[in-house]
Amino acid sequence: MKGLAFFYSDGNSQHLASNSAIIFGSLLRQLISQCLSQRSMPSVINAVKARFSEPTIISLEYVLSSLKWISEHFSDVFLVIDGADECSDREEFCESLGQLVESRKIKVLVASRPEHDIATAAVFTAKPTLNIDDAVKDDIATHVSCYMDRDRKFKRLREELKAELLKAITAKCDGMWPLTCKGRLIC
Repeated sequence: MKGLAFFYSDGNSQHLASNSAIIFGSLLRQLISQCLSQRSMPSVINAVKARFSEPTIISLEYVLSSLKWISEHFSDVFLVIDGADECSDREEFCESLGQLVESRKIKVLVASRPEHDIATAAVFTAKPTLNIDDAVKDDIATHVSCYMDRDRKFKRLREELKAELLKAITAKCDGMWPLTCKGRLIC
């Protein structure tokens, strides 16, 4: 059986993404649920119930050791973490992630804006990375350009001014999608 767990930080719930124990705890909770599913063997269900039945103080160390332990009950474990740049203690996050990827069974996909401390962390420099910033900026430019072409107020502007606005908006968004709120572009 393969395990899959994900964590998504939307930036609006910073208290959730600020603590590595919460991020990795969420992943652990999802894997525990999968082990307790009807697809699991009774021996796995009993082992998981025995390990997690006692009340315990949840620490990052406990969560990480539990993630390594539970990964042994899967053929492979895939963890997807989006928004690592939203974590307030990114050094702790990167160190914790480094401990997890030591396991051959745990595969991790991390999505993040290319913040310097994340991009230069040992856990990421030793592994393949894919920078999609330019592609995202192209997508944002296409989105904003289409919006400007449809909006009657923007249609009245000179093409040079529209191009300047498009360039400024794309640069300001820094890889984040612009929002539209009551007909206004917001970045």
